[in-house]
Amino acid sequence: MRSHFLIIVAALTVVNTCRCQERQPTNSAAQGANSLSLLESQVVGIWRWALPKDEPSGMTNLFITLHISADRSWSLTPGHHDNIHDESDTQSGHWFVHDRALVLRIDETKMRLIQKMAAVYDVKSVTKTTLTVTNSPFGDVTWTRVAQPKD
Repeated sequence: MRSHFLIIVAALTVVNTCRCQERQPTNSAAQGANSLSLLESQVVGIWRWALPKDEPSGMTNLFITLHISADRSWSLTPGHHDNIHDESDTQSGHWFVHDRALVLRIDETKMRLIQKMAAVYDVKSVTKTTLTVTNSPFGDVTWTRVAQPKD
């Protein structure tokens, strides 16, 4: 009977020690607060998406450039294929990925109605050249990488 009591005390001591170790932040966890996950590092870069073609004319010359930085900032700028950017519609903010959902928090925009809101897109796939997201007003959208992140 006494041996059972000692085993229970020993087991509780081990469990308590393990819990204390889990609660203490490790050096890598403290450093990792700002580090990027594998998926996050894959979405860092400059991406471009051409708006869907106007069906009657079959033409579009509008595109959107999305710059996702490793410092967790982002900016989105509309433009034209003749390299004219309309800075008045630029949006920017902070981003993160949670459960394959890319969250773009809008910190600055000229459209006050959407300021401090967030756009959330499910990451369907990401490669070295493409980023495909869902949950957009246009359905699945495939962005094309125009620049790799700087290391």
